[in-house]
Amino acid sequence: MVRSKVTLVKYVESHEDALRDMLITFSKEVYKSDIDTVDVKTFVECHSLVYIVEVNNLPIGFITYMKQDYFGLREPTIAVNYAYLKEKYRKGRTTFSLAINQLEVAIANDLPLVHFYASKDSKMFFDRMEGTLLFNAYEFNLDTIRKQHDLLINKKNRRR
Repeated sequence: MVRSKVTLVKYVESHEDALRDMLITFSKEVYKSDIDTVDVKTFVECHSLVYIVEVNNLPIGFITYMKQDYFGLREPTIAVNYAYLKEKYRKGRTTFSLAINQLEVAIANDLPLVHFYASKDSKMFFDRMEGTLLFNAYEFNLDTIRKQHDLLINKKNRRR
C-alpha cells in the first residue's frame, strides 16, 4: 500500500483557483453563507502567511497566519486565522500535519501561538495543550442589535 504524501506549501498564484474553491466551501460550512465568489488576492494580502495543504500534490486544505500585536496593545503573537481541510481529509495524518505546521510556525517566528476556533473539530488537537483563554467572540444579527438599540434609546429617553 502506498501512503499518501501530505505537504504544506506556501501559497503561490497558481493555487488561486483551488484556494477560491476551498474558501467558498469553508464559508458555506462554517458561516452557513451562500456566497459564490471571494477575493482571493485580498484574502492572501491580509495574512502574514498562507499555506496550502496538499496530498500527493492535490490541494485539499489551507491554513493562514497573522502576526499580531493588537496595534501595540499587547506583546506580539502569531495567530492562526483560518484552517480548513476538505471533509474526507479531516482525520489522521493530514490533521496531524496541520497541527505540526502550527507549532513549527510559532517556533520559527519565536512567538506565542493564538488560535481562533470556528468549530469544536478545529479545537480537538489543542485541547491537549495548556493555554490561556484571551477572549470569547460573539456575533449578533442585525435584528437583535436593532431591538437592543431601541430598548436602550427608549430607556435613555424615559430618563430625560
